[in-house]
Amino acid sequence: TLNGSVTGAESWSSPSVYLSSEAIDFNGLNEHATLNLGPAPAGTADLRVSDVQVSHDPSTDQRRYTVTITNAGPAAAGSAEDRLEFVLDGPQSALLVSLQGPPTFECGFGTTSGYCYSAEPLASGASATFEFVRQGPFQDGQYPYVGIRAPIGTPDPNPQNNFRYLDAPPP
Repeated sequence: TLNGSVTGAESWSSPSVYLSSEAIDFNGLNEHATLNLGPAPAGTADLRVSDVQVSHDPSTDQRRYTVTITNAGPAAAGSAEDRLEFVLDGPQSALLVSLQGPPTFECGFGTTSGYCYSAEPLASGASATFEFVRQGPFQDGQYPYVGIRAPIGTPDPNPQNNFRYLDAPPP
């Protein structure tokens, strides 16, 4: 829930709100911005990396990552012609051993990076889970990166949550 108040207006509370910048005033003396508050525009899909799980097997020096992406809508993301893409990249020191996605995604990978393309749209409210394994040696401060490339035809109103460095230490 987002709560707030505006000078000269009553307080408000909303369980779901879309914030977008309409006009930013770059005058540092008055520090003002104008925001639109309301539902996400139709035809957009708010994609995000919503969950990350990491496990480490010291006997093999492998880390298994499970990453979930979610489409918060309001529209489906992608089509057969304009595909949603899950991408990952990582440090040269740790090799990518495997990459799997849901049945509706086609995946491929090289020594340190990989991708999965959707064959059909990811519906509003739906999630997709990907799993990949990296082989050490692992170096402190060098972590894999995952992201979502939104389809061109489905704008994402909040692209800041489309990527994440997987820097959670293994359990």
